[in-house]
Amino acid sequence: MRKAIISCFVLWASFLGAAVPAENLHKDLVVLFEKMLDQNEDLVGKEYTMDLTLKFGSDRFLIFSDAYIQADEETRYQIAKWKFTPDQTQGLEGKRGIPYRVTFTIEETFLEAPYTDMPHFVAKISSLQQLKK
Repeated sequence: MRKAIISCFVLWASFLGAAVPAENLHKDLVVLFEKMLDQNEDLVGKEYTMDLTLKFGSDRFLIFSDAYIQADEETRYQIAKWKFTPDQTQGLEGKRGIPYRVTFTIEETFLEAPYTDMPHFVAKISSLQQLKK
């Protein structure tokens, strides 16, 4: 029995070690990441608003510098796949390091295979407002 408990703890610890918040992950995204891993609250359909820093934006891609998860020593990935319209990202090209107030709704979470090493969520952006530096 004791070995089973220790084995379960080691398995659980290795799962959590597979992906951890990067040191610059936004504090509110850390909370979402932990809730997603705990699976004790359904995040799908809920709306969130956070101030995130733009790293790259275009009509096809949207990347925030404070939305990364560290998968291993060499691999980082975005905690979210952002859905948006080209109108929402109009004028973002060439901008970097600018804070934006992002309002989004989580549509899906991915925790199980083949995503066990890179848990993330898909979020639809409803509002994207540039904040003053």
